Amino acid sequence: MVTSGGRCAAAGLAVGVALAMLVAAGPAAAQAISEFALPTENATPGGIALGPDGNLWFTEVDAHRIGRITPAGAITEYPTPTALASPWRIAAGPDGNLWFTETNANRIARITPSGTITEFALPTAGANPFYVTAGPDGGVWFTELEGGSLARIDVAAPHAIVEHPVGHHAEPVGIAAGPDGRIWFTDRGHDLVGSITAAGTDLATHAVGTHAGAGAAVFGPDGSLWFTETDANRIGRLAPGGALTEFPLPRFMGPMGITRGPDDAIWFAGAGGNCIGRIAADGTVREFPLPSPGSFPVAIVTGPDGALWFTEAHGNRIGRLEPPAGE
Repeated sequence: MVTSGGRCAAAGLAVGVALAMLVAAGPAAAQAISEFALPTENATPGGIALGPDGNLWFTEVDAHRIGRITPAGAITEYPTPTALASPWRIAAGPDGNLWFTETNANRIARITPSGTITEFALPTAGANPFYVTAGPDGGVWFTELEGGSLARIDVAAPHAIVEHPVGHHAEPVGIAAGPDGRIWFTDRGHDLVGSITAAGTDLATHAVGTHAGAGAAVFGPDGSLWFTETDANRIGRLAPGGALTEFPLPRFMGPMGITRGPDDAIWFAGAGGNCIGRIAADGTVREFPLPSPGSFPVAIVTGPDGALWFTEAHGNRIGRLEPPAGE
C-alpha cells in the first residue's frame, strides 16, 4: 500500500471545515411510522439492508441471528452457525447474497436468500469486522475496527481475504464504494475520512472535526460522501473536490446509520434522539420522532416500497417510515 501522509495533511488544511447553521422544520406526524416487534426477545437488531429478493434483511446482535422482514411485515429468523457470533452490519453483495460481519466470531459471513449461512474466518485475530459493502470490483469490502484495516473477500471460492492497513491506531468504521471506483471509509480513531483504490493502494485522507466519532457513510446523488459524526452530533459531507462541510444538528440526535433516501435526500437514524432525521442538500434538517420511547434506532435503508426501514436496537423492533408527500 502507498500512503500519502504529506498530501493528506495538506489537503486537510486546504479544505478546512465549514460549520453550517441549520434550519429545522417541524416534526412529522407520528402515524407515518410503523413498528414491527421481533419474535425473539432482546435480539438487539443492528444493521439492515435491502436484499435481492425485495425483502429487508437485518442482524440480531444479541440473538446471534439474521432476520428477514417482508414489506408486509412478516419476519423470519436464521441462527448463525457459530454461537455468540454477534452479527453487526449487513449489505447486499454483488453475487445475489447478503454479506454480514460477525464481531465476536471475527468472521465475515454470507447468507443466501433462502437462508443458508456460510462463515469465513479472518486472517487477523481480534480484527473486529464492523461495516460492510459491495465493492466496485466485484468483491465484498469491510472495515476491521480493531485490526485497523480495510479488508476484501472474493465472493467466489476459495473466498480469499486480503487486508489493507490504513494507519497506526486507525479505527475504520463506515465504508462505501465511491463513484470514482475507490473504497471510502471513516476512521473514528483519527477523526478522518479516507479512501484507497480497489487494489488497496494510494491511501488518501481528509481530516474532519475533532472528537467527531465518524461512523456510517453513504454517497449522495451529488457524488458527495455523507457520513455521521455520532460523538459531535453532526452530519458531514465531503464533496468530490475535497470540500468538507459539517452540519450541526438542531438538537441532540446522536446520528448512527445513514442512507440515500427515495427522494435523493440523506436520511439518518438518530439513535440518541429517538428519531429519524432527513437532511437536504442545503443542510436543512427535518426530524421524525419515533412513536415508542427509548427505541434507539441505529441503522436505516431505503426499501423496495419507497419507505425508510430502520432497526430499533433497544426497542427490539424494525421500523418503517413512509416519507410525507412532497418530501
